[in-house]
Amino acid sequence: MNPPSKLIRLGMVGLILGVMATAAPAAALDKTTSPTAKESLFCTNLPTLTTKVTTDINNLKAKITDAQAKRDQQLAANRAKWDQEITASRAKWDSQRQSDFAKLEAKAKTADQTAAVNLCLP
Repeated sequence: MNPPSKLIRLGMVGLILGVMATAAPAAALDKTTSPTAKESLFCTNLPTLTTKVTTDINNLKAKITDAQAKRDQQLAANRAKWDQEITASRAKWDSQRQSDFAKLEAKAKTADQTAAVNLCLP
């Protein structure tokens, strides 16, 4: 059995035990006795907890949306910069290639050598 399924099985056992543990005291209570403050604290705090959790989740969603927008802007700016660098590099190497072919053509002594150099030209 792989570790995730062990964790799932362990979590399910814990959940079942937790439900059983909370259900047993509730069943044992008489209708005539009122719950103590300790027992009802969870229920009284539940609305504030849910509000806090909802607020935290909404704040985290806003943060991640802002971070994604900033990252998109940064990538767009970087792409423009990279495109300019690539264009400049290509122009440099194109001129270097033309210069190298001109040197080869100058060194060519026969018509066949000149034809071979001209055949390689783009």
